[in-house]
Amino acid sequence: MKSTLLILVPLAAVSARAQLIDTRLDTDGNSSAYVQDGVIGANEYGAGNNQAFQGAGSGFGGTVGSGALYMDFDATNLNLGFQPGADLNDNVVILIDSKAGGFTDATMDDQGDAGRNLSTNLTRDVDDLFAAGFEADYSIVMGGFGIVAFELAAGPINFLKFDGQFTGNGAGLAREFFMDRATLGLTSPTASFDFFVAYGSDSNFMSNEGIPGQAFAGGPNLGWDNNGGGAVNWSAYDRMGIVPEPATIVALGAGLAALIARRRRS
Repeated sequence: MKSTLLILVPLAAVSARAQLIDTRLDTDGNSSAYVQDGVIGANEYGAGNNQAFQGAGSGFGGTVGSGALYMDFDATNLNLGFQPGADLNDNVVILIDSKAGGFTDATMDDQGDAGRNLSTNLTRDVDDLFAAGFEADYSIVMGGFGIVAFELAAGPINFLKFDGQFTGNGAGLAREFFMDRATLGLTSPTASFDFFVAYGSDSNFMSNEGIPGQAFAGGPNLGWDNNGGGAVNWSAYDRMGIVPEPATIVALGAGLAALIARRRRS
């Protein structure tokens, strides 16, 4: 029973936010069938590809709203696959909260290029709001140019990685990408992180599409200023985590038992 608690607490204790929509768990965080080939293969992202997150909204044709984001861990990397629901004419922005601290839309600004601008200011003319406690640490931007990753900062954000393998806007091509787990602070056998996905143009004209679907998904596109309605509230987010393998559970349980025994003797 103590081992079970050790699994549950790290996944739930990231923060108990009211707008957590979907949680997916990788039951084997040390291996993966991931292949970076632009095709979502059978069982590539878990059995039946069950580690897929869905969205809502159709303002830009359903590229994100009808698309799917797949995630899977191996011993070294976090592997991602995005299958567009329509042509990828604009930019998919994944904001990731994977460690303590971080940034909100109002506390960062980098207008060096479209990817940097979207990562630090989703809707051009207003400060976007995130779910309570959500502070972004990293961004991944996918578009016709390829895929780029940044570590977020108050001023100029830090370039981490570029992959130009997948370019163009074809809906049939999955965009696949991987990031080092240590870079993202996800080295624990029970690692987890929170994220949400937005979709916008190079000029920060934002769609109503997102993963998970946001409260505004059924309304008009956000545009440059939320149609004059003030701050945009990105209140919904998803979570990806790892369930440790049995050997890890036993080790964690033994460690807890030893710690309790030491405390009793002291």
